Amino acid sequence: MEYKQRRYQRDSWEYLADMASLPAVPVPFTGLAANQQLFTGRCIYLGATYHNTATTAAQLAFYDGLDNTGAAIFNGFPSASQWSNQWFGQPGILCQRGIFAVVGAASFNLSIFIVPLDHYDNMPPPG
Repeated sequence: MEYKQRRYQRDSWEYLADMASLPAVPVPFTGLAANQQLFTGRCIYLGATYHNTATTAAQLAFYDGLDNTGAAIFNGFPSASQWSNQWFGQPGILCQRGIFAVVGAASFNLSIFIVPLDHYDNMPPPG
């Protein structure tokens, strides 16, 4: 009985909330100048730090998925040479397939902060 209760807890959305409280993993990218997959797999997106290294304003957008047809999770328009922090914090945003970046007319140095969920056993199935 104890095993079934423990497994139920690990399969619950409460378990996801516990995972969201784990420390985030920074995933750095330098010279991001084109659309790119930043992370593949289920994760909790907590935020990003980014620097527009171009001399013009630009767009930076993140989507849940493998391309720009997924749900938008962030859309920013930083000025030339601007540093920005975008932070959702706990509990974050659950991304089912990964994080895809769309870069418009600039180059960025950035780090995204995520809790990767594919490293943990018995996660609830995708939505």
